[in-house]
Amino acid sequence: MSELFFIKTDQIGKLKIEPNQVIAIENSSKKNFPKISKRHTLYFKEGSEKITYSNRLNFIFGLCLLILFFLKFVFYESFVEGFERNLEILISNICFAFIASYIFYNIVTKNVDKQKKVEAYAVICGILDDIISSGKYVEKIIWDGNHAADVANFKIACERINLSEIQKNETFSKSDYIIFYSSTSINSDIKILFNYMPFLESKILHKINNIQNSSFLRHINLLPVLVNKNLSSFSGDIILFLNMVEELEKTNEKLKIKYLKGYIQKN
Repeated sequence: MSELFFIKTDQIGKLKIEPNQVIAIENSSKKNFPKISKRHTLYFKEGSEKITYSNRLNFIFGLCLLILFFLKFVFYESFVEGFERNLEILISNICFAFIASYIFYNIVTKNVDKQKKVEAYAVICGILDDIISSGKYVEKIIWDGNHAADVANFKIACERINLSEIQKNETFSKSDYIIFYSSTSINSDIKILFNYMPFLESKILHKINNIQNSSFLRHINLLPVLVNKNLSSFSGDIILFLNMVEELEKTNEKLKIKYLKGYIQKN
């Protein structure tokens, strides 16, 4: 295997090379360098619509009923013959057509779409559970406490952890487990989650995007090459990451209440 030699000196212009000024660097095409993931950008609409599509339909439905009531029971004598009669028939037919469409939409289309959404969230909430579980396991590897309840001791635990340590009867180091459960596992689950994009609410996308773009997750692959085999330089980023996981857990619990009434969890 060939080696490259570089001069190590702070003195510019000197050609004399001392033995301690030479560093040998392994030249290998198979060398795997740690990857720093790229930050992705998503756009979200601020706030929520005051008048939704469903509310507009409900308003028009109520308006049609009101118009028919006045045409048929209040002002019916004003539309006896001629132009007025034809106008009354036209308006009535439009109202009847919309009412029929509205009933069909609610009975057939809306109920079918709602059932599809419920079935989708039965999977989505399960994937979110896996993401949350992976995030919490990262904390468990570092220490047994709660980072939010005791930030100071959590930072101390990050300083004391030995990333290269391999537990008894284990094959992988703590560094390997942290990378797997934070980066590999979570990114894999997020990739599956995006298959359900048509059903995902914007607040889920927002929280998932924050987790995936967190500084900790984007730089996690640097762990194997850290000079200090601990997480002291990552403690602040890990706390932010775990806070995002907790926020996602709260959102997921609300989604379960909203969509999964009567559903039970099975592994």
